[in-house]
Amino acid sequence: MNDRKNYAFRLSILFTTLFVVCSGLTRAHAAEPFEIKNGDRIVFLGSTFIERDVRYGCTETIMTTHFSEYDLTFRNLGWSGDNVSGEARASFDSVLKGYERLINQVNEAKPNVLLVSFGHNESFKGEAGVEDFVDGYEKLLDDVSSTNARIVLISPTLQENMGAPLPDPSEHNDDVRLYTNAIKKIAKERSYHFIDMTKQLPVSRKVAEAPLTNNGVHFTETGYWEVATKLMNGLGYDIAEPDRARLAPLRDVINEKNRLFFNRWRPQNETYITGFRKHEQGRHVAEFPEYDPLVKEQEEKIAALRISLVGKGEAK
Repeated sequence: MNDRKNYAFRLSILFTTLFVVCSGLTRAHAAEPFEIKNGDRIVFLGSTFIERDVRYGCTETIMTTHFSEYDLTFRNLGWSGDNVSGEARASFDSVLKGYERLINQVNEAKPNVLLVSFGHNESFKGEAGVEDFVDGYEKLLDDVSSTNARIVLISPTLQENMGAPLPDPSEHNDDVRLYTNAIKKIAKERSYHFIDMTKQLPVSRKVAEAPLTNNGVHFTETGYWEVATKLMNGLGYDIAEPDRARLAPLRDVINEKNRLFFNRWRPQNETYITGFRKHEQGRHVAEFPEYDPLVKEQEEKIAALRISLVGKGEAK
């Protein structure tokens, strides 16, 4: 009987020791949250996935309220259809010119933090395009390193199955995962924070019952609220379900600020102002700085709203 008690006692000690050791290992290997600092200028860079949030402002709204004690500014440099070579930014110019614009736009934004999301457009080339994509991404990251910004690499998102007549996205999603793994490797080699959106927003092979997109690829407003939450999770922060009604006044001002900034750097008739027909209306470039005080005015409203909404005092 005593032998049984001694055996049970020794067994309990063993399990306790294993629990403590395993817990310690878990804490040791747990990723630290990506650090956001007071005064940071956070710049979003990428293609359609990044640009479309300009119309919704969900990510910026959630980040503004979560880091309410900080005075943060945000700039969205997303460009629909773009890739790591700046191909879409080229417009009627050469791809080389588009890439030059991309780098200049990042430098002009003066980021402290760069949230970068490329790879979705490139993923349609499949396995054959991975090597060129990696080479292009490495060059891009080298060329923006002079900003000394802290960089986060965000993977492309998986495509939802919307059912017929849209095609089954399973094959393409395999390619998205392939490019995601390539980005993860880049991030690891450069010691950058990495957010795997294929894990944050998994999809089923079945037809989506409550889709977050309107076509399998482009997120709806509801979808972008979910994207914003998952991006914060990917940065290492647990956040509560956002109270959209309560945040609406803040989001409205954020959207107005983003509209003004968009018009400042992306005029609708840019071909006539900065492109190959600038000999016709290029004089209007001089008016671009007139947007700056308008953007600043909205940012002052954002600062006042974030403090009043969260109920905290002056930003630290």
